[in-house]
Amino acid sequence: SNPVVQFSEKLRGDLFNMMLEIEERTDLTLCLGTSLSGMNSDRCAHTPATKFCDSRIGNGTVMINLQQTGIDGMCSIRVWAKLDDAFK
Repeated sequence: SNPVVQFSEKLRGDLFNMMLEIEERTDLTLCLGTSLSGMNSDRCAHTPATKFCDSRIGNGTVMINLQQTGIDGMCSIRVWAKLDDAFK
């Protein structure tokens, strides 16, 4: 079966709860090539960035992509590049 969750579908409750636990424990998130377009998983980028900005807890969020996102100003490191170029 296709494991991709469509925009119109809901995540399984157990997986959503696991994501919430990971979101709270994470102290560094790498966002690679995503626009953070409003999916629930965006929380895993937003929360570490907020913790770092508000109280210097953890290391925040590193963003590498070509699109502007809602958390660009909160990122610990923000790189405007194609992933292939950034990792060379």
